[in-house]
Amino acid sequence: MQDVELAADMVQQTILMSFHHNCPPRVALSPKRVLSWHEELTCIKTLTRQLFNRVTRKGNWESYKKALICYNKKIRQAQQSFWRDYCKGIEEVPDRARLREIMSSQPMGGIP
Repeated sequence: MQDVELAADMVQQTILMSFHHNCPPRVALSPKRVLSWHEELTCIKTLTRQLFNRVTRKGNWESYKKALICYNKKIRQAQQSFWRDYCKGIEEVPDRARLREIMSSQPMGGIP
């Protein structure tokens, strides 16, 4: 009975050692980091916020509304562009590598 347990422990240790050797841990991306964000969006956000602060004092809402619409439109364009490039990048990868990329991006339950 002990021989079976010893063999099972050796197999388990070998599998885990192989897994850790072939799949080293990676640093996870911060959930606050937005990949589709760029410098132009930062500038537009700053200008829109400045207009909002000015509008609350003076009351001319038309300029702020136009800036806000422009800002939201740029955000949607950036997100769509990022998603389009991401999908194009996955489609260019061979099937084997694509499957491996998809499988490695999902957490594996039960493996320490």
